[in-house]
Amino acid sequence: VSLIDVESVAVTPVKVRPGLNRMVLSPSGRFALAYFDFAKTGGKIAVAGIKTFNEISIVDVQLKTVSSMAIGFNPKKLTFSKDSPKAFAITDFDIAIVDLETASLRSVPFSTDPLVTIQPLQVEVNSTGTYAFILPRDKSQVRAMDLATGTVTIVLPDPKPAGIRLSPDDSIVLVTHPTTLSTFSQIQAA
Repeated sequence: VSLIDVESVAVTPVKVRPGLNRMVLSPSGRFALAYFDFAKTGGKIAVAGIKTFNEISIVDVQLKTVSSMAIGFNPKKLTFSKDSPKAFAITDFDIAIVDLETASLRSVPFSTDPLVTIQPLQVEVNSTGTYAFILPRDKSQVRAMDLATGTVTIVLPDPKPAGIRLSPDDSIVLVTHPTTLSTFSQIQAA
């Protein structure tokens, strides 16, 4: 990765783990997170070289430093809290919460029952990073998860949901339905 100073056009290379194919920038512009997104490969991976399915590289753009950490299997999406000191990595089995200033990690599993696997189809994290709304692959429910405690409240929209979207002000989760995408339900999020 190269960091380019816009005013001086000076280039500072920083070394991230090889093979990473996706990068996101925090709202403040201070942090960039690079990771390997399997979905971006179209299901085809070159056998040559080592790939990581659970690691991110964190670039501190201001300090021009890089750190790496394992966050959970197969990160699919990375988002940030509104004030951007935290990143949220949506993986196959949990939400990894990364404090970018201390480089500490805490994971909140989609299911606390070891016999139940919840694979997310869609996950929306609110802008303050306190709640996540999860639509499992089976689309049978919407799960509202308190990210501080891991407590889950299950909401059963009728008919079954097809997709979810959190409103920009974090107050409502809109739920579309497969029977007709012109109808939707609302879940009070706040």
